[in-house]
Amino acid sequence: MIALAGLGHSFGTTKVLDGITFSVRPGEIFGLLGPNGAGKSTLINILITMLRRKEGSVLVDGFDPDEDPDLVRARLGVIFQDSTLDERLTLRENLRFHSMLFGMSRTDTDLRVGESLADVGLTDRADEPVMRLSGGQKRRLEIARAVIHRPKLLVIDEPTTGLDSRARKEIWDRIKALNRDHGATVFLTTHYLEEAEVCDRIAILDRGRIVATGSPDEVRASGGYDRVRIKTRRFAEVGAAAEMMFGARVAPTDAADSIELFVADGSALIAGLYARFGASISVTEFRKPTLDDAFIALTGNLPDDPDSGAALHMRNLVRERRLV
Repeated sequence: MIALAGLGHSFGTTKVLDGITFSVRPGEIFGLLGPNGAGKSTLINILITMLRRKEGSVLVDGFDPDEDPDLVRARLGVIFQDSTLDERLTLRENLRFHSMLFGMSRTDTDLRVGESLADVGLTDRADEPVMRLSGGQKRRLEIARAVIHRPKLLVIDEPTTGLDSRARKEIWDRIKALNRDHGATVFLTTHYLEEAEVCDRIAILDRGRIVATGSPDEVRASGGYDRVRIKTRRFAEVGAAAEMMFGARVAPTDAADSIELFVADGSALIAGLYARFGASISVTEFRKPTLDDAFIALTGNLPDDPDSGAALHMRNLVRERRLV
């Protein structure tokens, strides 16, 4: 559905995108992750025909956005990061106006408006002005508007920015339903790493370059470390052995008789340390890497979401220069 090869773009002398290459398969949910300023919105604008690329090739459902912009737009449903709804029009009027832009007949428009409002749970608000809606309800209406013409590809820039946890869950329920029930391919950007878990595949964009791509599990494995917490009074010996034998990185803990070890293969580390130190050690925690861990390891940036589950832990690691 999307094929990028060597995509590059600059603003003046500033290189914003540098050799971007990846593809998005029909019917999947694909997430583009990256810190603010990584180039996500620039890439989106190139895909949706709002910006002409400087280098490389781009195909959307087989068509070049620069050469065939109208054919590409006909296949797209787009939800921008900032709302583009007309606040003074009603929900129904917003959807009808959008349908007219895509040349839909009056009969199809009436049918689709009703279906779309029902899909996002806003039928009872159809004839109210948009200004009366909450932030989450407005986002749901934008989803209804973006898919009313049944696009093959839904492009969403930061789908849940500024929404509370409940509204974020509602939005994601709608996105998954569109993908499941209508077969729409979904391409989205986000900096909430937990949202990436919903995606079939993700790519991490950092400083204009793709640093990892694959399923969430594959990206975790490519950039993260297993975390092993060991309790032992021989922590100096155990730490030295872990570094020498397994290339582990050692971090102190608040307890005087325990250490934390970060290593590529935690299971092998535990087996090796037990073989050497036996009953003098005990494992109190073993955790596989999260996407937060992988994000830090691959980009050197903290997740933009300050409420990220691993944010405090990763700040401590960065401070100790353990993972960057």
